[in-house]
Amino acid sequence: MRPFLCACAALIFFLSCVRAAAPEPAPAAAQDLSGLELPITSRPSLALAVEGSIQGRSATAVLDLTAPMSLVRSSCFPGGPPKPRARVRIERAGGGFAELPQILLSGARVGPRALPPLDAALIEGSGPCAFAVGLDVLGHYALIVDPQERTVRFEPPRDRAAYRAMATDGGLEDLSIVELSRDPETDRLLVPVRVRQWSRELVASLVLSSADARTFLSEKVASRAGFETDSALAARLDQPEVSAGELPPIPTYSLDELDLGEGLPVRGITAVGEPNWTQPESAGALGADAWARFPAIVDPSAHVLVLRRPKAVAGRGDRCLGPEGESEEACFVLSASPRPDGGLLLAATSWRALPTGGQLYVDPLLPDGGTVSRTCRVGISFEAGADRGATTAASLPWPSLDEVSPPCAAELRKAQAARLGLFEDGTSRECPGRCAFVLFGRRSWSCGECPLLPGSASRDQERAVQFLRLVRASGTPPDAGAQAPEPEPQD
Repeated sequence: MRPFLCACAALIFFLSCVRAAAPEPAPAAAQDLSGLELPITSRPSLALAVEGSIQGRSATAVLDLTAPMSLVRSSCFPGGPPKPRARVRIERAGGGFAELPQILLSGARVGPRALPPLDAALIEGSGPCAFAVGLDVLGHYALIVDPQERTVRFEPPRDRAAYRAMATDGGLEDLSIVELSRDPETDRLLVPVRVRQWSRELVASLVLSSADARTFLSEKVASRAGFETDSALAARLDQPEVSAGELPPIPTYSLDELDLGEGLPVRGITAVGEPNWTQPESAGALGADAWARFPAIVDPSAHVLVLRRPKAVAGRGDRCLGPEGESEEACFVLSASPRPDGGLLLAATSWRALPTGGQLYVDPLLPDGGTVSRTCRVGISFEAGADRGATTAASLPWPSLDEVSPPCAAELRKAQAARLGLFEDGTSRECPGRCAFVLFGRRSWSCGECPLLPGSASRDQERAVQFLRLVRASGTPPDAGAQAPEPEPQD
């Protein structure tokens, strides 16, 4: 079975986020996490990982709503992990079990606050220290996720009625209250969704995932619904812009629409096919690339997911409602903060649909009030077909920028803040995905990571998926003589 959404997989995904820390004294008394707000460390995609520590050793703390209990890597214990108290079987979200040693984990911190001693599953492995905070902890809080500021905040849980009352407040935002259920076998949170590809439609439940940005879809369920993989569509098109050989080896599904609630469809999602999903109550997992593009509240005890976004102006898709009225500027949100080692952490969100993509220019500000534009231009690229709520984050400068433009990299390290600049429709061939870019000279580009596809992807793969998204956005299946397969009969 391909490793999938076993909670331990989240630890591998976030190893690159860890930084060294000095040893601390003996573990402190447990502290309530209520009111704690922390920066999300994952970039450029959005998944809930924050800084933490284990017995004074710096660690990545992954807030994992799919984990029934907390997990920790053995590398967090240089002198050896605590002696196992038992062995525990953890059922994977997609089916099957992982049998792991169970230890008493003490001295764990989320941000600066100490957790109580926990029964945790131990994952053998080398590498930086990381641990997953499971529902044994997260089930006692409501998580407030702000994708624009890239933060997560812990608050006391509320009852479902309190969340329903929020829907009557009106104001400048569209708001959806999504009522969650529980998988009777695994007790994981399930999200009701309606997924559409061409004329095919799937109504199902997906496991709510916070530790992985990717959305997964059972290949068996997708096949029964008549959904088509990107490689199958590429083979039918037989056009020079895309070929099956340019696509990643894993199966992916470009989805036309994924409806999370009334009035909140998500477009432009590429789901990863999972061949061994066997859980009968769910058809896959909803990653943070889908739900965490919205300012959100997840309250496991109330079984509620609250999603918000600014209202669009009726009949004017290029304008949004903001505190100062309707404008094009209200459709874009930028946050910037200086890095401790120099440079900026940028996060940008577009609240308007971008059928042909777009380039949002940003002016990094120097301490003297000047900008780096005299040396290079900085911007955020959004892929063609990007939907409302498309968001990304970047760290400036990225390593390769030192090689292609040392003066630009040096100027960016001095920057302390940033402001929005101009917006241009359309994308560039050099940076086809959703990422930060730097333009210096007339034709020279440097791009950060462009995560349209799961994992590492080449520029050709990014361009191929973007072309397929545009084909799907047309609403008409190509090549009438070779249509997508009919849905399989239901059992």
